[in-house]
Amino acid sequence: MKGKKFILFFGIIFYLIYGKIIHSLMVGEIRNYEIIEDKIIIITGASSGIGLEAAKELANLRATVIFACRDKDGTEKIIEELIKQTKNNKLYFIELDLEKSESILSFIEQFKKQFKYLDILINNAGIADYDIEYVNGIEKIVKVNQIGWVLLTDQLIDLFNEKGRIINIVSHMYTWIKDKVDIIKAFKGDLDYRYAISQYFKVSSSLFLQQFLKEQNKNIKVLLLAPGAVKTEIFEKSLKNQFILRFLVQIMKFIMSPFLLTPNEACQTYLYAALRPYDQIQEEELYNFNKAAKVHQDVIKLNQGQEIYEISIKLGLKDIEQPNISNIKLNYNGIKNNQKTSWPECVGKSIQQAIQIIKKDQPNLIISVLPEGSIVTMDYRIDRVRIFHNQKGQVIQVPHIG
Repeated sequence: MKGKKFILFFGIIFYLIYGKIIHSLMVGEIRNYEIIEDKIIIITGASSGIGLEAAKELANLRATVIFACRDKDGTEKIIEELIKQTKNNKLYFIELDLEKSESILSFIEQFKKQFKYLDILINNAGIADYDIEYVNGIEKIVKVNQIGWVLLTDQLIDLFNEKGRIINIVSHMYTWIKDKVDIIKAFKGDLDYRYAISQYFKVSSSLFLQQFLKEQNKNIKVLLLAPGAVKTEIFEKSLKNQFILRFLVQIMKFIMSPFLLTPNEACQTYLYAALRPYDQIQEEELYNFNKAAKVHQDVIKLNQGQEIYEISIKLGLKDIEQPNISNIKLNYNGIKNNQKTSWPECVGKSIQQAIQIIKKDQPNLIISVLPEGSIVTMDYRIDRVRIFHNQKGQVIQVPHIG
């Protein structure tokens, strides 16, 4: 019995020491940074977790920090306290809800009224809901984690200062995706591993955005950052209706606690990505454990970034009220892939001929056949096409609703 107790005691001690060693390696190099009082930085989801810790550190460095969050009252209280602590009064709240494209446009409008330029955008906000939910027909996780940052970033590109940075926060779960994803099904919520897919989408489209900005001679770097295993509540929040699973997550966090980073430790990688000398930043980098590594090559080989980015932009515009849509100037509006959005060659042909043409191009589309003059409401389906025909059965129009 004594022998078993000794083995148990020794095992616990070994586990704690091993965890401490691994933890110190994950924390990485401790760095000191110069004052950056001329920098303007936006952090989405800056009211809690790693985003809040990053905002605190940047406030201490005298930067102008914009807290882009949903909770107005809670965030303004945090800012008020931080101003007292840091003596930095250049901390601001602008409301942002990445679920709503109208909120993103409102954020852009407010930002432009208050500031002339932007240096760093940290796309930190994200969700990991266990229960499947929809926002205007789009699965909520990919709506927030993918479409939200794409539309926000696109509308900010022209405001970036020379040597700007876009830092996209992701999870290493993006590496779970080994094969090409059916993008349409993912946005509809028809696939498993919804959170992992949202992270794969973010990594893939970030790589594409970097190439696009390079082609446009925009001196803006797009960086990816995976903070690692951190003591945050993102997964507990996602299990709000799952008491048993939430309890199991708490147990796992306790067991793994020697290996988990605190939000402040994790945010050191944010600082490194934001403040590393610009000329040292390489393409296809992913920052984690306070150093630069490389994006997993599987994502690059799958090469879906452009298509994901384009569909994200398109769906982001779906939420916007018609009077506001004409005021939007997209930085990226080139549909360069082979996905057709209409079929003018079908006009004048029979309904059956038109169906054959469309199915040959995109076999998975849902096709509706409607008589001329039909009144239809705009939906948010990106997998639907409607064929309008006259009384003679000839096709007169084939608009792709997606």
